[in-house]
Amino acid sequence: MTSNSVLKHFEILKDSDSDSGKCKAKCVHCSSIISANLKVTSNFVTHMKCGVTMKRKHRDIYITDNEKRVQEQPKMSEFMKKKVKYASTDQRQIQLTDALIKFIAGDLLPLSIVESEDFRNLMETADPKYQMPSRKYLSSKLLLENSTEVRNSIMHQLKLAENICLTVDIWSSRQMRGYLGITGHFILDWTLRSVLWKDKLNKIDYKVKLSSYERKLLQELCNILEPFEKATLLVQSENSASASLAIPVTCGLKHQICQISIDYSSKMISTLKHSIHSRLSVYENDDSFTIAAILDPRFKLRWCENEKIYAPVSLDDNPVSPPCKKVKQDDFFSFMPSTSTPSRQRHISGKSANTEVDEYLDEPCILMSENPILYWQNNTCRFPNLAKLACQVLCIPATSAPVERMFSVAGKTFRPDRCRLGDKTFENLMMIKCNAKNITLSKQSIILESLINPYLEYTVK
Repeated sequence: MTSNSVLKHFEILKDSDSDSGKCKAKCVHCSSIISANLKVTSNFVTHMKCGVTMKRKHRDIYITDNEKRVQEQPKMSEFMKKKVKYASTDQRQIQLTDALIKFIAGDLLPLSIVESEDFRNLMETADPKYQMPSRKYLSSKLLLENSTEVRNSIMHQLKLAENICLTVDIWSSRQMRGYLGITGHFILDWTLRSVLWKDKLNKIDYKVKLSSYERKLLQELCNILEPFEKATLLVQSENSASASLAIPVTCGLKHQICQISIDYSSKMISTLKHSIHSRLSVYENDDSFTIAAILDPRFKLRWCENEKIYAPVSLDDNPVSPPCKKVKQDDFFSFMPSTSTPSRQRHISGKSANTEVDEYLDEPCILMSENPILYWQNNTCRFPNLAKLACQVLCIPATSAPVERMFSVAGKTFRPDRCRLGDKTFENLMMIKCNAKNITLSKQSIILESLINPYLEYTVK
């Protein structure tokens, strides 16, 4: 029993000495008078009379008093839950906060989720020591810090990249705020990477709009536009090389439309043929796309007519090639020779190739399912100059699909119930959301480099 709790069972008599603390006290339960000291309460607790302690004489009172005190004392778990929280600099606090930001930005959730009672209860249950940031602190400080970290990581990657290609597009939110979207594409550590960059526009001038006739025409074309759908899906790839597909896909479209014209002889088919020639011929004459197609080991020279790029020497007396077998229309690249066939014939002299280009072109193409960038990673030592050139051209996106995908994410972020979302907060969320994968790759590269460098230094020594 504590000092305060035991004194309430006694009545201090008037003749007590206030200076020394000595006093006479009367037990309120048995009227016994004891000599004690207010400064030392052991006599009160002992309460000796005829050798019987208070614990025995007033046992029921003693137990009741102690039980009440135990009930009033908080449990350790409750104390830890209510009193002890992670410091702002604690590694666990920082880790959970980073995960919270990536969760909000990654799933396009409103910032008000941190004010949700159910969500706070969830986090409290998961880790009682975690301090949930307020919405204001999240938008004004944490998002900015995280976005700045992502931006710095992107700038570091861009400095390491030798070449970068851009796609640019404009977009307006439901609140009619205009944004300029920029995506960058480059190959780093033989991995094709795409990063996003945004700027806000003060005004967007809508000059081009589809007419009702054009919409109707598009609807009617759907019945015969299956090859165009396949071509679109092929060239809009963002995680694999697409620049090398521009010319082969154009050739594939010409081949497919010729196959369609067998069944359809209408002005629409003629229009499509003319459209393919007028719209896509510019890519066939573009040096970057031409080099990219040749440096794609899936294509090399299979896609082109022999007289356009390279005229191979033939020992065949018959200059007329046998007719090609008709193949299924579902093979988009059916107009090309087999991948097992070398992209050109060897030299007449039979001598081995003495340049990178000769040796590269003399080898059969790889399968369409294989990764061309991985091929150049594995053959960098064999073809150092071609590998460097491939790194420049294979990162070029064939379309503006990457930046358009970014605006699709932006549209989901600017939901009607998020009209209070500011431009800066929006840009920070987009920076974190769209560049998360690149930050992960960058961290993995740093970790791998930290593991390899000590070994290399040891090997050199």
